[in-house]
Amino acid sequence: MSSSTGNSSGALAGDFMQTYMVGLAGACDLLGKGGFGVVYEARRLEDDLKVAVKYVDKTKNYKEGLCIHGYQQLLPMEIALTILANKGPRAPEIIQLLDWKDYDDHFVMILECPSPCETLEDFMRRQGGSLNESLARQVMRQAAQAANVCCQRQVFHRDIKLNNLLINNQTLEVKLIDFGCGDILRTTVYMSYCGTAIYSPPEFHIKGKYHGKPATVWSLGVLLFRIVAGYFPDFLDLHMLKLHFCFKTGLSKECCRLLHALLQEKPKKRIQLEEILSHKWFTVTT
Repeated sequence: MSSSTGNSSGALAGDFMQTYMVGLAGACDLLGKGGFGVVYEARRLEDDLKVAVKYVDKTKNYKEGLCIHGYQQLLPMEIALTILANKGPRAPEIIQLLDWKDYDDHFVMILECPSPCETLEDFMRRQGGSLNESLARQVMRQAAQAANVCCQRQVFHRDIKLNNLLINNQTLEVKLIDFGCGDILRTTVYMSYCGTAIYSPPEFHIKGKYHGKPATVWSLGVLLFRIVAGYFPDFLDLHMLKLHFCFKTGLSKECCRLLHALLQEKPKKRIQLEEILSHKWFTVTT
């Protein structure tokens, strides 16, 4: 991985980008755009490998960097967290960082670009808005594994959602992407939430603070609910789950029990992140 810094006018140019870009002036496809920056599809010249190039401006709201073991300089938080999430045995459920470059006013990340793939939101839209339990189980098994590996590596992703999960529509392989809202996982409380509001845990809205792992469990519960129901849970849905009633006809008891365990209002009553994949719902093979 690259580890150098430099000056730049903000354009995707220079020797580093020439290593990866093919016809950037017009031939590269835009994969995504948002508050985080822009993501392009490109090719690595030496072997024609398809890659994703993420370009992020360092705006006035840019979060300060992080110093991690093995790197002398302060790294942009997103780069540091992605490196940490990739550290150790390869986790196929987490997007791989191939290279990066840090400039004064922006940074660039070269990421693997699975093909064919699409966001989980787009995949679900083509499936009618929700997934059957068999498909949901395959997706959630990988999402929960990605979340667990991140936490084991002291990375708090903080924005696990449909648009941050890529799925190969042929193999159903899922990859967690975009660590731009993340932070180092710590045992002390967090006082601000940088992820997507609808996935945020109730304790943040009630008390203004939360812990990383229970918040991750809650977000996985919201994700599972959205996948099998086709919409996000409201107060009535959560109340029904609290009373052990299933909110949707046709869902298995084990699926509803897992949702009940994930979406407990009090964080101490939620299932532990490490225990999710041992739940009976994941033992079903059909």
